Amino acid sequence: MQARFDAKKKDILKQFSVPAGEYTDASPKGSVDEPIRELVDEINNTNGYVTTSSCSGRLAVFLEGPPRVTATPSDGPEGEPTNAENGLSVATSAGGKGGGKWLFTSHAPVGLANLDEEGAVSSLLGFEATKQLSFPKGDDDIQRVHLKFEPMILHILTSSIEHAQLALTAATAAGFRESGVSSLMNTKGHPTPPMVAVRSSGLAFDATIGYMSEGRVLPMVSEAYLHKQLRCANQHFQTNEERTARFRSNFLKATSSVCTSASDAVHSDRDRRKPLSDKQRRKEARKEAFRTTFDQHEPSEFYDSPEVDVAALMSADTT
Repeated sequence: MQARFDAKKKDILKQFSVPAGEYTDASPKGSVDEPIRELVDEINNTNGYVTTSSCSGRLAVFLEGPPRVTATPSDGPEGEPTNAENGLSVATSAGGKGGGKWLFTSHAPVGLANLDEEGAVSSLLGFEATKQLSFPKGDDDIQRVHLKFEPMILHILTSSIEHAQLALTAATAAGFRESGVSSLMNTKGHPTPPMVAVRSSGLAFDATIGYMSEGRVLPMVSEAYLHKQLRCANQHFQTNEERTARFRSNFLKATSSVCTSASDAVHSDRDRRKPLSDKQRRKEARKEAFRTTFDQHEPSEFYDSPEVDVAALMSADTT
């Protein structure tokens, strides 16, 4: 399992060595967000850990993909199904899966100072300029527009369950309550490097704020409502940043203590196995002779005995 982890981490870190504009990871954006770039680097520089995908947290406006057309066979003259093109039904994609478009994204709080003019917020979020609200007539074929806030999420591949536990504890203590560990075994029952998902749903929200009609993106809510939602999102950004900072602190403390203990153990073992020099061997021999002689006498007898040269035994060979 360690060899598999090392190979995977090597491949991922090789991607990090390319220019930032060319790096890609497994996240939907395909690259590391600037607000957590330093955190990702620190995790990847820690033995036993490497990130596979990440998002620092974002506010986004998402337009669902178009309804998917699926074939529904109709009965032929003798009750047998005909070719698919003879019967069609429309199925919408829940949540925009299978397509869609991002109308707006931000990984940082939105500045509200220049959004006081009428229609400024709607325009920023991708709506067509209009003063009237619009509502769809039905629900079946609608492409909805969602306003979403999503807190930070990290996927961290670890080399062992012990490493995974440290990261998980750091995450839950920081406020990422829905964090968890997965991929402990493959389909054949063999151990695999555990994956830690650092996440929280407490700060997330998803509101339907509009829809698409005849190629036009139209708002279903007022400008004042959108302005209020942006202020709420900015507060969530602040909380998300605080939790991310706590996770970073918890993670670095937990992993540094383990790494230090492991390093000390390695150095101690190396010191024990390192051959002694002639000078060190003479010192050790004198100390052992002193301890042996001391054990054979009562303390008062030892210091009063003319047979024991205490000064000679205790002096170190400095040559």
